[in-house]
Amino acid sequence: ERGRTVWRSELSPGWSWDTDIAPHVGARSCPLTHREYVESGRVRYLMDDGAQVEAGAGDVLLIKPGHRAWVLGDEPCVLIDW
Repeated sequence: ERGRTVWRSELSPGWSWDTDIAPHVGARSCPLTHREYVESGRVRYLMDDGAQVEAGAGDVLLIKPGHRAWVLGDEPCVLIDW
C-alpha cells in the first residue's frame, strides 16, 4: 500500500503505554491502528473493551485503536510496525 510508513521500535523491559506515552499525549489509550511483526521479546495489549492479546517473536498482529500495551519479561520487545 502506497504512503504507509514502516518503523522499528525497541521497547525496554518495564515499558508501558500508561507510564511512557499516556502522560505525554493526554490519552487514556492509543488511537492508532497497528499492523505489527514481533521481532523479539513479548508484549501484551489490553483493549478498551477488556480483550487482551499477548504476542512474542514471530507473531503478526492487527491491533485496532483503543488499546494500551506493555512489555512482558526482562527482554526488550522489538516491533516492526506498518
